[in-house]
This record gives sequence, C-alpha cells and structure tokens, in this order.
Amino acid sequence: MLSYIAFIQAVRNNLLNSVMPSGFKESRWKASMDNLRNESKWDSEVVDCIKKRATGSADPAFFELPDTLRDDVCYWRNRRNDCAYYKDSEITLSHVAAFWVFMMDNYNKFTPIGSLMQSVNDYKRHYDLSITPKGASTDKIFKRLCLAIKTEDDLLQFLKETDSCMGYEDQILLLHDLLMDERHKTKVVSVLVNKLKRLKMYLMAIPTDVSVVLGNNAEMTRKLWYDDFQLSARCVNVYVEMLRAKMIPQGEIKESLELFLKHEYQRGAFYIDSQEDFKVLEENGLYDIFIEEYLSKDFVCNNPGEKCHKTDFYISLIRRGGISDKLIKALSESVKGSFPYTLEDRLKDEIFNVKENKEKYDKSIAQQGLKDFLHLG
Repeated sequence: MLSYIAFIQAVRNNLLNSVMPSGFKESRWKASMDNLRNESKWDSEVVDCIKKRATGSADPAFFELPDTLRDDVCYWRNRRNDCAYYKDSEITLSHVAAFWVFMMDNYNKFTPIGSLMQSVNDYKRHYDLSITPKGASTDKIFKRLCLAIKTEDDLLQFLKETDSCMGYEDQILLLHDLLMDERHKTKVVSVLVNKLKRLKMYLMAIPTDVSVVLGNNAEMTRKLWYDDFQLSARCVNVYVEMLRAKMIPQGEIKESLELFLKHEYQRGAFYIDSQEDFKVLEENGLYDIFIEEYLSKDFVCNNPGEKCHKTDFYISLIRRGGISDKLIKALSESVKGSFPYTLEDRLKDEIFNVKENKEKYDKSIAQQGLKDFLHLG
C-alpha cells in the first residue's frame, strides 16, 4: 500500500510541476491542478488523469500512454484498495515484488504531455533500437522538445538525461537544430560557451556554425585561435570559417596567420581539407607570409638539418599555393650554400617535375633575369 501511495504521489508531483500542454482548456487544467492540491481529492484525481484518453485535438489526454498501461494502474489501485480496506483478496510478497517491477519499468512514462521529461523519454525510446528502427525521423519529438525547453537549465538537464542513449554526433546535430531555432539560440550559445570542451567538440563537428555561436564574442574568438585550439585539420576548418565570416579584426589577421603557420611548421606538415579553404587563407595573406618568413635565406638556411625534417610542410604548402614570381624570387635567393638538400631534391622531384610548374619556373626566371638556380635544364 505504501509503495502504491509513493508511486501515485510521484505522478502527482509530475503533474503539478508541468506546464499546461497545448490544446487544453485553461479551466479544465486549473480544475485538475486544484484537485491535485486538495488533500482529500488528489489520489483519485491522479488516477482520473492517468485514465483520461484523448478524444480529439480539443480534448487531449494528460499522458501519452498505451491503454494497457492505463489498465495496469487501475489493477494496482484495486490491489491497494484490497489492502487498505481488508477485503477478501489476499496480498502477498509476490504482489509487492510485481508492483515494484511495474514501477521500475514504467514510472518514467508517467510524464505529462509537453513536459521536459516526456521529451527525455521520447528520445530514449527513439534511440532504443528495440523500439524504434534506426534512421526514423525525429521531427515529431523535436517539435515537442522545442516546446518543452523553457530555460538553459532545461536544456542542460535534457542533455544530461539523454547522454547515455544518444551518440555524440546525434547530440551535436540536435544542438545545431536548436541553435537554428530563434527561440533557443541564446540558450544553446550559452550552454556551449560556458563549457570550453563542449564548444570545441561542437565547432570541430560543425565549423560553419562558429559565426552563429561566437559572432558577438570577440574575446572567446581570439582565445580559440590564439590559445585553446591544438590545431588539427578539423580545427583549421574552424579558423578558416572565422576568417571567412570576418570574425577576426583586420589588425589581428597577420598575427593569427603567423601563429597558424608556426603550429603547422612545428608539426612538420600542412593539412587543409579543400582548395576553397586554402583560398580563404591565401586571400588573407598566408602564402605571402610563408614565402617571406619561411623561405627567406636567413630562415631556411639556418639549421638545414631541421629543415630537412620539415619538407612535408614546405612541399604541401607550395602544392597548395602554386608557382608565383614571388616564390621563384625567394627560392633563387635561398637555394645556395647551406640550403637543405632534402628540400631541394623534393622541389625538383615533386614540384618542378610537373610540366606546368616547370614552364612557370622557366618563364619566371626569364622575366626576372634569374639563373637556372635549380639546374632543371
């Protein structure tokens, strides 16, 4: 009997803590809430709310439950009455055990339509493959969730409650969809910015959202490109989107590009996903900075042994940036004396062995009055 009372009391609290779902008449909702607060009526009111089935859009149910579950509650209410009023039906330990199994299996389903916990349960059922096939649409439950989330705390609670059932990518896509909804944009931005690890993971997954998330946060934007990103190929995509969206002040662009090149040089390579992304970097001055600072004689001929281990950095950048008069001029002044022999060999074998590049080389040295410093013949 006490277990039953505790269960009904918990369902009562769920109802009292919920917001009136759409479709309800205010008078009807208020009457139910009043009865739930009445110490002599709340017990029967909870059961009536559970038993109530929808009869159309103008007369919705309190809970979205299968009829069998509504009938089960009535069954256990009758067993409670047997116990409370000393009826002839025998109540044994097996009844108590069976009722506890019923509670553990079903309690989370007794969440009013439109409540946050209903949305949590919706998503748990959606991502349970024994209930919902993989790839099924989330449109219906997403619309409910948009109505259920009222505050930033609601969003954080939802993420916490669904963390065990939703994959990382699924939660990222959900946050993206909420971010695109003006009702929830501010909440999502706050949730992301207040936890740096979550922000980084989100932006690495969807770099094009960086201007939406950080468009009005110059301090965090600088922090990411200057300090917090350990630049990898995916993080570079975020930096490129910052440049594309003009999020970095003009006076800080060169500083950011120099830092980016420094990271890439230290890694000994240069990776970027697409030529379009490289073009954004190039338009902001990256290739010119590379030629001026990394191909100058003072730099490239200093510690040539180190440069021989950094040839991937040089070759991949020159492949992306192409052959220009400025590149040829810089190389002509550096390829001499202590120029790293491994880099010189790779330039000949991997860059200027391409017919188009060789033609550009020949044309450039002729126009600039330079010698054939690479001896390409």
